[in-house]
Amino acid sequence: PSLKADSRHSWTDVIASSGIVAGILLQIMGIEIMDALTALLISLFLAWSGFTVILEGLKVLLDASIEKEILQKVRSIVEADPRVRRIVSTEGRNSGSYRFLEISLIPRQYDLKGDSKLALDLEQSIKERIEKVDSVTVDLAVEGEGTALCAVPIMNSDNLIARGIEDAGYFELIEVEQNGFSITSRERIEKPSEEEETATVRAAAFLARLGLNILVIRDADINASPYWILDECGVKIVSMPGVAVLSDFENSLPEILSNK
Repeated sequence: PSLKADSRHSWTDVIASSGIVAGILLQIMGIEIMDALTALLISLFLAWSGFTVILEGLKVLLDASIEKEILQKVRSIVEADPRVRRIVSTEGRNSGSYRFLEISLIPRQYDLKGDSKLALDLEQSIKERIEKVDSVTVDLAVEGEGTALCAVPIMNSDNLIARGIEDAGYFELIEVEQNGFSITSRERIEKPSEEEETATVRAAAFLARLGLNILVIRDADINASPYWILDECGVKIVSMPGVAVLSDFENSLPEILSNK
């Protein structure tokens, strides 16, 4: 700011001196009003220049909030990454000519190595597309206490619920507001394809990394190793033999969440 103030001071000296010379010449040419008019214009310019210097200095001292357009652009960059499930918040501040950004998000999977790479990739992408970004802090959050992430194993595109993980071809992921039992988001993902011997166990580990709260099955053996893995990760296994299609599960949401 001090260097900018010095440069602005030199620039105003040049403008003021030029204005004074022009006013004197016009006065000599017989245009008497130009002397007073030139003085007024120079005074207004000096006032504007001084106000600009003060405003720029205050931005540095007070760490002015970042522009809404920049925050919106940051959200667009983050939302475009398929590894991000949802953005919790985006904040930032200006310090001098540099921007400092803070992003809180919920990843699709919780994995230490993968999450570190996600944070680094987002920081690099933001710095490449937005000028004068000094740092990007990425905070990986978890789903709030007011929501629950449920998974339902699906056999095929007809929304038939599978007996359990072993028979599933897809998983319907449904985020539910626990107070009003309303569905806030949903998506269908394909079951990770692995060798038959390890497919079910790896699918359970995959679901656990998603931050799952509830897994709904029909009549699979909940004592089998995949369900034991999920139970150890804090996932509640709900067995509902009478639930055949996805709509039946949705109608049972109040009952499932009330017993959570």
